[in-house]
Amino acid sequence: MRKHISKAIARRSGAIQTALEQYNTLAPIQVPPRPTLDYMEVIRYASLGEFALLKYSRRDILAKPWAVPENREMAAKFFKVLRSHEELTHLNIETSRLSAWVDFEEKEILSAYDTLNAHRLNNVHRAHLHCTSQLSGYTGPPLFALLEREETDDEGDDEDEDEGSNELLDEASRLEDTISHIVLQ
Repeated sequence: MRKHISKAIARRSGAIQTALEQYNTLAPIQVPPRPTLDYMEVIRYASLGEFALLKYSRRDILAKPWAVPENREMAAKFFKVLRSHEELTHLNIETSRLSAWVDFEEKEILSAYDTLNAHRLNNVHRAHLHCTSQLSGYTGPPLFALLEREETDDEGDDEDEDEGSNELLDEASRLEDTISHIVLQ
């Protein structure tokens, strides 16, 4: 903060020098007389609370209620309390929004999990059926014929459902592959 103020003072040095000249001309006629300041002294000030140039720039400015440090501190605390009440209101709103989002996401995840789990089980059955069809004693129709028959039976269904089903089947296959890799490791 001090570096920031120091840089700001350096950028505005022309305005500060003008204000300093005006202050130094008025300082002796203040009641009580105020000390004159030089530019290097002004540059060394670290915060506005210590900035005597602002305090002594007008007559009897220190008699004003806002010039008393305790009053300024109390006002700052008052505004912080007001802001904290506003922040609590916003936090209450955000808390309820976050809670609703978490509940919604949980339902979505559980729904997707149930669907993927059902497809995963179907894939397990398909794998066992494929192994069965590869046995030497298997005399039933080839499995791809069964799949083609199922596809021709489902041609009357909505195409969106087929796309969603294919996506879920792909996702289930990826999930099964991932789980099998995890189990193998």
